[in-house]
Amino acid sequence: MNSRDSTRMDTEVNLTDDQKTQEYFDKYVPKYGQYRFKFMTAFLNEHAKPGESLIDVGCGTGKTLKLVKGSTPIKHLAGLDVSASSLRATSEATGCETEHGSILDQNFVDSRDSKYDYAVLGAVLHHVIEKNRAECNTSARLTIANSLRLVRPGGYLFIMEPTFEPRFMIWLVFWLKKMVGPFVPGRLHVGPEWINIGHPIVSYYSERQLADMVNPQNTEIVQHYVHGRGSKLAFLKLANIGYILKRPVS
Repeated sequence: MNSRDSTRMDTEVNLTDDQKTQEYFDKYVPKYGQYRFKFMTAFLNEHAKPGESLIDVGCGTGKTLKLVKGSTPIKHLAGLDVSASSLRATSEATGCETEHGSILDQNFVDSRDSKYDYAVLGAVLHHVIEKNRAECNTSARLTIANSLRLVRPGGYLFIMEPTFEPRFMIWLVFWLKKMVGPFVPGRLHVGPEWINIGHPIVSYYSERQLADMVNPQNTEIVQHYVHGRGSKLAFLKLANIGYILKRPVS
């Protein structure tokens, strides 16, 4: 295992250090994860070249890295996460290099500028948690910008993010989890499994909000992917959104 440490900012970028949250991801990531990345694996199989590298930002326990390793030509893989226990699981599952740190840590990003050919943000942005929704949005934008910096000029960033509408519902879920969650034993479900009160706190976005985050990044949008628009609840619209961004050459 090749693991490195970097200074961590005081932010809830990934809550898997919490045991209940770790159990949540262990249970649900294998269930709903892989089909949402078909746009990414298809692109890599068409365009990736031997010797190219990829980093998974907020890699968790390595499910996405395992998918990339097993179904694309990319073999030089790395995972970044703030959770040491998740990185150990990633290393055991994939044998990949791991980086212990935060994508919001500017020193970390500066030290690895342009190191990779590809980067992945897979269902990470809604786990970038700050004091309020506005600050969450600002840090999510910085997460995208810093992830783009990890790839070389001409390299690519894959973003996959679940989106929800109406917006008042995701606002309500954020504040309920933020204010009530610490007092709720376990998880109190108020809809599908991922709409609940309890850990982890999440700040979901609508399709429009995600598009607004992506568009100002001064980069080319190579592909925009949408998987499904609907849910079991008539008042709630869920869509899994994918973007492929290309870092400018100059």
